[in-house]
Amino acid sequence: MKTKGEVIIEALKSGDDLSLSEIVDYVSQSTGQQVRNTDLSPVLSKLSRPDKSDIGFFIQRRKKPKHPYRYKFVPEALEMTTDELIDLFRKIGKNRFTLENAVEKYPGIKKYVKSNMLKTPKKTKTKTPEKAEGVQDKPLDNVPGAFDQELNEAAEALREILKQGLEINVNVNIRL
Repeated sequence: MKTKGEVIIEALKSGDDLSLSEIVDYVSQSTGQQVRNTDLSPVLSKLSRPDKSDIGFFIQRRKKPKHPYRYKFVPEALEMTTDELIDLFRKIGKNRFTLENAVEKYPGIKKYVKSNMLKTPKKTKTKTPEKAEGVQDKPLDNVPGAFDQELNEAAEALREILKQGLEINVNVNIRL
């Protein structure tokens, strides 16, 4: 069973310039259920707003004098598959097609996306073992209790961070 948003995306994928009533007719025919303008208006509003969903960057919403709004995909977005467009609407899900994926796969759509909306990987400064504080170059296996001491110090540091109410992610690498 498809959601209203998915059926609206399919209607707009035709490339036609559609009004709300034309989209309602398409959804009614596709689902076999009677749909009203008030049922689709909030969904279409969410679809066409970039601040609400990523697909909003690629939907043109135009109002002509004395006419209702008309909706259509930008020509470059029509190259995307329906599933990719639906993923841009959802904003959640594991392994979904993201806005960054869309810009990478279809470079022509980049002109419609605000550059600050693209998530770029943050560069983090990492300390090399030689520069890291407290890291020794000599092996610890011949020092009695050295491993336990290092482990206790790390655990104590984590406890202090947790007491302050901070959230942390810990990656542990063990080399033998």
